[in-house]
Amino acid sequence: MRSLPIAVIAVALGGCGSEPSEQRPTEESQVTPEPSGPPLVQQTQPDREGAPMQPGVEVASAGGGLRFDNPDGSLRMALVCAGNPSKLVATVPSFTPIGSEDRFALALGHEPVTLVADPTRQPAMGVSAEGPVPEDFAALLAAADRVGALYGTQKIGPHPLAREAAARLAKECGA
Repeated sequence: MRSLPIAVIAVALGGCGSEPSEQRPTEESQVTPEPSGPPLVQQTQPDREGAPMQPGVEVASAGGGLRFDNPDGSLRMALVCAGNPSKLVATVPSFTPIGSEDRFALALGHEPVTLVADPTRQPAMGVSAEGPVPEDFAALLAAADRVGALYGTQKIGPHPLAREAAARLAKECGA
């Protein structure tokens, strides 16, 4: 019986040999990982009173609605009402579609309007989302001094919203 505990101790101590040798990486083992896709837009702090407005110029598009342009004249964000009954449609060319994400929040001032983005049916560039025109849309627009959008971790805005432009969009949407 005495030999069994000694054998167990010998086996246990046998694994306690010298410290493992330090392995240095070779050039073959130093592989730089490949990114899985483009970097995500950094999410900034949520809007708060006094938050700086992002650049963008609001102009009316040919078909009505609102168009916010980049300084170079390219589209930054568009809001239109389309169809019968009218649907509110928001388009942001700089957003990247996310296969598992369909929630798109349109920020009118400090009030969110939830729209639905279909990640399988998107324009050639960007993300487009739609939803019913809210019953209180005219009041939301009248109270809003800025507009922005949030989709996943991608955010755009806030952009200044002129009262005349807000009233025109409310009228176009039948609100």
